[in-house]
Amino acid sequence: MNVVSLVGRPNTGKSALFNRIAKKRVAIVFDQPGVTRDRVTREVDLLGRRVMLVDTGGIAFDKRVTKDPLDEETRNQAALAVEDSAVCVIVVDTREGITPLDNEVIKRVRESGVPREDIFVSTKVPAGVKSVEGAISSILASLKSLNLGYIDMLLIHSPLLEGQTRGVKRFFKENLEVWRVMEKFLQDGSVRAIGVSNFNRADLRNIVESCQVRPVVNQINMYAGSSASVMVMDTLDYGIVPMAYSPLGHGKALLNERVIEMAAKYGVSPARLCLRYVLQKGCCVAVK
Repeated sequence: MNVVSLVGRPNTGKSALFNRIAKKRVAIVFDQPGVTRDRVTREVDLLGRRVMLVDTGGIAFDKRVTKDPLDEETRNQAALAVEDSAVCVIVVDTREGITPLDNEVIKRVRESGVPREDIFVSTKVPAGVKSVEGAISSILASLKSLNLGYIDMLLIHSPLLEGQTRGVKRFFKENLEVWRVMEKFLQDGSVRAIGVSNFNRADLRNIVESCQVRPVVNQINMYAGSSASVMVMDTLDYGIVPMAYSPLGHGKALLNERVIEMAAKYGVSPARLCLRYVLQKGCCVAVK
C-alpha cells in the first residue's frame, strides 16, 4: 500500500488536513505549536485508491524552538515518514507565506533522496499582482524560496483582485500582461507549465486570443451541487483542462443528503462519488 505523508513546520494545519481527508477526528488539532509529536496513520480512499495517510509532528529547526528534547525525535519520525512515502505533501500556511522554516523543511525533503522529477510543485501569482513588475517579482521570489530549480506549474490565482466580486472593474489588460510574463519564464525553462484559476469565458477569451501559449488548466471551484458547470464547459470549449480544486466542496458535499443517497445506491463512499462526478464532467482534480 502506498504511503502519503503530510509534513511541514509546526502549526500549519497538517493535522486538520489529515482529519479532513480521513473524515474523522483522528489527529489532535490545537492552535499551540508542538501538540502533534508522533506519526499518526490511517488507511483512506484518495482519488479512488486505498493509501496509508500519515500525519507527522511539526518539524522545527530554529534553535529558539528546539529546546524541547522531543523535537529531535519528532524530526526523526518525520524523516522516516518521508523515506517511506510514495507521495510527500509539504503543508504551508499561505497567510504567512513561505517562511525560513518552510524553506528548511523543503530543503530536508529535497535532501532525502527523492528525485526532483518525482516532486511536482505548483504555485500561483497572487490575485493582487496585476502588473509586469509585480509578476516578475512574484515569480522570482517563488523560484528563490522554493529553490528547486524550476516550478512545475504556475497559475494566475484569479482574474480579479482578492475578495473582489464580478461586475466591477475587470483586469483584461493587466491579466494579459501578467500572462506574457509567465510565457517568458516558460520559454526560459524556469516554469514548465502555465495556467489560470477562476477564469470565466470572457477572461479565457482575453488570454487565448492574444497569447503565444494557451493555459494548460483552469482551476475551478467545481463539486457536486456547485454552479460551476458553465465555467467547466467554457474551459473545455477553449481546449483547456478544467481542474476541480475542491471536488469535495470543502467537505460540504460529503454532508449533502442527495450525495449520501446516491453513494449508498452505488455502494461507494460519498467522497468517491464526488470525485467520479467531477471526472465525468471532464475535470482533473486537486483534492483538498
